[in-house]
Amino acid sequence: MPEVTSHTPGSVSYFELMTPILSWQQCIDFYGGLFGWDSENDPILGFAQMKLGGKAVASISISFDGPTFWLTHITVDDISTVALQAVTAGGAVILAPTTLVSLLFGEWKQAVIRDPAGAYFGLWQPGTRIGAQLVQDPGTLLWSDLRTSNIDPAKTYYGTVFGWGVHAYEIAGEGLITEWRLNGLNNRGGTTQFNPAWPTDSQPHWLPYFSVADTDATAQKAVALGGQVKVPPANTWIGRTAVLADPAGGNFRVAAIREPAG
Repeated sequence: MPEVTSHTPGSVSYFELMTPILSWQQCIDFYGGLFGWDSENDPILGFAQMKLGGKAVASISISFDGPTFWLTHITVDDISTVALQAVTAGGAVILAPTTLVSLLFGEWKQAVIRDPAGAYFGLWQPGTRIGAQLVQDPGTLLWSDLRTSNIDPAKTYYGTVFGWGVHAYEIAGEGLITEWRLNGLNNRGGTTQFNPAWPTDSQPHWLPYFSVADTDATAQKAVALGGQVKVPPANTWIGRTAVLADPAGGNFRVAAIREPAG
């Protein structure tokens, strides 16, 4: 598996499921069954560190209000400065930059921001805890897509906050694909205009993608574990994908990556 020991500032680096305490264990069991994750709980900070092969891949955290949703974290090197930039550009700080220390997993800083259109994302300044330690292979972080009603203001906002550029191109039958670029390289993210056929596209949000070996089998397994299929499996630019929901209502996308031609 592609193991990482650090993430470039400005890159998508971690996924954290926020869910009320009543559905916390249910979500731990669901994702453990779906992706083969093990969990190690920090009862003081109220989160489960989800692991694959002993390496951190995601967290499932207790929230005290609101719906269940996946929070996409972006690595930064100075969380206070980036949070200020996020506000100056028109966003809002929902959780101020906070230093967190886990006796089990180490220390780091994080914050939660709401962009001008209403999509939530996290800032992550690594300490001894870096975020995801495995990426791209089945059961791990692959990509995160900002789904919004108007991508032009989003390009301006995120470009201002993180210095992101974009690489946009058309694919027959799928329309415009827009990738975020950091110093000319992909940062594991993109942005997409709402699809009227998608029931999950009701308000701007970051949609996490997890890599899987078999999208159809994963969708069937999600249903068997109590989840839902929101957008059925289909062949797309990135591979065969589906949008699923966990039993608490958290939406996510799975993708079996298309093998390069030749």
